[in-house]
Amino acid sequence: MKKQKLVSVLSELKNENRELESVYREYLSGSISENDFQKSGFTGRGDRVLYFKGGIPKDNRALPLLPEDESRVNLGHMRLIWLILSALIMIFLFSRMIRSSESTGE
Repeated sequence: MKKQKLVSVLSELKNENRELESVYREYLSGSISENDFQKSGFTGRGDRVLYFKGGIPKDNRALPLLPEDESRVNLGHMRLIWLILSALIMIFLFSRMIRSSESTGE
């Protein structure tokens, strides 16, 4: 059962390798399909490029993912809250540890 599965996987890999080698030979010879050009983002002779109004800004800066909102929490504030919360938890744990050691007499 395992041997048959391994043989089939090996056969599939050999077929895939043959296909990749043929594509590699085509690229080596300099013959690249038009489909590959289009997938790369190139346009052919006589092709037209469409521009949509409101697209990428002219200065190529990134568009904000979310609109600026006053209800957002600043990351600096979140870090401060996390620090304070962590300190409170540590104080609570140490106080419990001290109380338990006092009650056991250690």
